[in-house]
Amino acid sequence: MARRRRRKFMRVSAEFKEAAGNGFRYLFTRALLIALLAGVFWYGGTRVEAYIQESSYFKVKEVQVLLCFDRSENVRWPREAVDKTVAVFVEDLQTLVRRTYKERIGDLNLASLRADFLKQHPAVKNAKLQKRLPDTLVLEVWPRTAVAHVDLGNLYPVDREGYLLPIVQDPRDQDLPVVLGVKGPSKPRAGAQIKSRALDRSLSLLEQAREVAVLKDYEVVSVDVHRLNNASLTLDTGLEIRIGRESLEEKSGDLEVVLSNLQDQEVLPQYVDLRFDDAVVGLR
Repeated sequence: MARRRRRKFMRVSAEFKEAAGNGFRYLFTRALLIALLAGVFWYGGTRVEAYIQESSYFKVKEVQVLLCFDRSENVRWPREAVDKTVAVFVEDLQTLVRRTYKERIGDLNLASLRADFLKQHPAVKNAKLQKRLPDTLVLEVWPRTAVAHVDLGNLYPVDREGYLLPIVQDPRDQDLPVVLGVKGPSKPRAGAQIKSRALDRSLSLLEQAREVAVLKDYEVVSVDVHRLNNASLTLDTGLEIRIGRESLEEKSGDLEVVLSNLQDQEVLPQYVDLRFDDAVVGLR
């Protein structure tokens, strides 16, 4: 009986040793294979990195700029203005890239480049910079668009959010209304936002004037907000519309009736005052 148990024990021990040996060989084989693959990848990676560093294939060769506009702004830029703006942005971004002293597209810090670009161009509302391998940078730009000139001693273009834009040409060459009666900083600078109830009111009136159907055949040439209770618009016909704190949208029906009657009577009014329940007309 004891001899039989010993033989059984020896047989089990042999089987265990064989299984352990097989397991060790399996693990060793796996470890060796992993080490070989790691070596291949390491060697291949260093060769690829060396190729990228030495090759001109991954050096920045092209900069593309796309101008983007929000649909709500309904902006139409002349083709000449678009081409000129894109050319300036391309040149400036190329200059910023050169200042990094980095040629490979993979080494460029896009966040830093974007920040420097926005700092250099206060007339830009937002920008998105991307890499397009192997050698191209793509810059999407949302420029601020002037909707009026605000009189701050000189005429400064201003966008719909109240940001001052650079003076790029004679204001008389731009077909934009002039906002009067806004108090701004003593030294206006491009990129600064004017926080003023008077400017907010004037920009709101201009937005309403673009929306109401009764004024679709007219152009607003100026907005006077020296006193908010007496805020007024002046049209290209010379007609002054006194609106005060009233909503031009809500008063557009009254204005339409008045303008229609005056046209039928062939009368040239000096002003239409919409601040009362019944519109008041002042003749020349």
